[in-house]
Amino acid sequence: MLWRVRAWITRRIQPWLSVSLRRELLDRDLHGLRSVMTGRVLEIGAGRESRRGAFQPPFSGVEAWLLVDLSCGNRPHVCGDVTSLPLPEASFDTVVCLEVLEYVADPLLALRELHRVVMPGGRLILSVPFMHRWDAERDYWRPTPPGLTFCLTRTGWCVESLQTQGGILAVLVNVTRHLLAKHPKSTGWLMVCLLLDPLLRWMTRLDPRVTARSPTFATFSTGMLVVGRSAPRHDPFRVV
Repeated sequence: MLWRVRAWITRRIQPWLSVSLRRELLDRDLHGLRSVMTGRVLEIGAGRESRRGAFQPPFSGVEAWLLVDLSCGNRPHVCGDVTSLPLPEASFDTVVCLEVLEYVADPLLALRELHRVVMPGGRLILSVPFMHRWDAERDYWRPTPPGLTFCLTRTGWCVESLQTQGGILAVLVNVTRHLLAKHPKSTGWLMVCLLLDPLLRWMTRLDPRVTARSPTFATFSTGMLVVGRSAPRHDPFRVV
């Protein structure tokens, strides 16, 4: 009987164990941008294996969807580095780069390279974490919204929109879920998770209203999702 109770509780809290709130919020906002991903699409940091999150490429309006990843083991269409893509200039209508820039030693170089391969007027869909755990030795950056905007405009991109994924309560829920997910899975741990489940769900629903009450609360977020437009070709460091 006890193992059945444990199994039921585990199924109830499974989202904590496999997916962060950061990823859930990002996947939700990506779904709202599916209509923007059109023409020839290049996705950086993804392969036909080990895709992160629930987001799936759309089919409507897409001519081709090319996957590029540094790891050939993920079975991308092209194995390559975002700072030196083995692709011709101005060959894509849309570039998708999700949760990659934080691992790049020179993000400005990467953004310039993305600008090189997209057509003039083409779009960039870019996401980066902010108040979120670092998860690798080469996890280098957590840009602020002004910092990310600066990097984009300095490398030839016009920022059309910048969304934050969650506010102050979402950050608290995300950290709590990570803590619970990493704790040894004893019976007592399962009961704590079950008791906290409705509280964390309520905090997630309440987050937009709380964040709207104060500019300070809005400065907390799990990360950002940007839509950029390629500006005309020029040297962003040229002195006019």
